[in-house]
Amino acid sequence: MVVKRETRVAVRMLDWLHTRGQSLAGCGQGDIDQWLAEGTSYHYSARNFVLWCVRRGHASDITIPIYVKENLRSEFVEADERWTLARRLLHDDALDTVDRVAGLLLLLYAQPLARIATLTLDQLTQRVTDHGVQVRLGSKPLGLPPPLGALLLDLVDRRHGRAVVGRTMDLTWLLPGGAPGRPISARQLMRRLSGWASKHG
Repeated sequence: MVVKRETRVAVRMLDWLHTRGQSLAGCGQGDIDQWLAEGTSYHYSARNFVLWCVRRGHASDITIPIYVKENLRSEFVEADERWTLARRLLHDDALDTVDRVAGLLLLLYAQPLARIATLTLDQLTQRVTDHGVQVRLGSKPLGLPPPLGALLLDLVDRRHGRAVVGRTMDLTWLLPGGAPGRPISARQLMRRLSGWASKHG
């Protein structure tokens, strides 16, 4: 039963990529993240297929995280609730910027907390032409909506100023933790966002 389900969802993923003019070999983590974000927990059943393809060299630099029902993402299952929370995170200046950025990356882009926690400044760029902010979550930069981009720049400002955005020599964590030289932990982010969601959900 499990094998059949994984096979069906793998075929669906390949069909989805095909409709976008993309192949599994050529797709990046951004494509996979968007596919996960557009679907339900069912899409996570393609994890073993993706792992097998990467091991065999049929794909590279992509992964599907383990889906755990009792994690923070399960609190954001309903689309209406997800968008309500996202709007609050985007526009409520009273909330902590760290919580706003982490929550929005989770809600809008289905990013695992472990990946959000280890974002570095060199993964952010600001285009010269229109000052749009991009973040590299996979192999390709992802353009962010202006409110979220502004929040990310605000976090950068708190560290070294916007001049360092895009400098590969500076690997400062976007979300530093309590220990010197270490990022915030995924568990700590989970606690922060779980507490926020319970108050505002």
